[in-house]
Amino acid sequence: MRVGDAFKTYADFEEALSQYKKSTFVDFYIKDSKTAKSQIRRYPKLANSSEQLKYYYVKLACVHGGSYRKKNSCQDLRSTSSMRQGCEAYIYLIANAKGDALELTRMNDEHNHEKSETLFSHLPNQRRVTPQEKMEVLELMKLKANKKLIQHKMQTKTGKVINLKDIANIYTTGRKTPSHNSLSEIVEQLQNTYNCTVEISADSDQNLIGLFIQDKIMQNTFKAFPEVGNIEVYWKLDVYF
Repeated sequence: MRVGDAFKTYADFEEALSQYKKSTFVDFYIKDSKTAKSQIRRYPKLANSSEQLKYYYVKLACVHGGSYRKKNSCQDLRSTSSMRQGCEAYIYLIANAKGDALELTRMNDEHNHEKSETLFSHLPNQRRVTPQEKMEVLELMKLKANKKLIQHKMQTKTGKVINLKDIANIYTTGRKTPSHNSLSEIVEQLQNTYNCTVEISADSDQNLIGLFIQDKIMQNTFKAFPEVGNIEVYWKLDVYF
């Protein structure tokens, strides 16, 4: 990859960048960018550009770029590690004159830090696992499997460097993820665990409209005072925070 290279889509660039990173043992992140769509009014040539071009310009910087400054409030706390080493290596692409390709116009490939396959494999982006692999780790953790055995299994399966902190982070974030239990499981739990009367309301396409739930206290209250109607209503939103 060098100055003058052109890419018809951003995906083409990402593929070339992936090969470049693996061959040079360096990693980059997007430091600055503007999408092609946001610049159409200023640069009409972009009106006919493919959505796959994605950016009008994009600058990627080495993950070891910048410098780390500890806040005054953190001076007395434990030491914090940082990848930032002031590296000035970068890659800059911009849409060409026709607006039909991203052209690599500027590039600094001089790094001020050590480069090796071992160090590269320990970088966060290279250790990242897929959602399916995360689910496998969570299932093993739920079974109380030994963390070191999980680590060994996942490293062997993925070929990635996965440390014990990664395993712990996957478990911690996984517990915070909202549960997506099936409706039948929820109804079964309400009936068997809480002795509730449950009725499901659905439309003609079997889309859920609501649940009628009556626990023991509600049932006894209704029997004692049938002329009084007490209803608790909850609105369901398919949004997770």
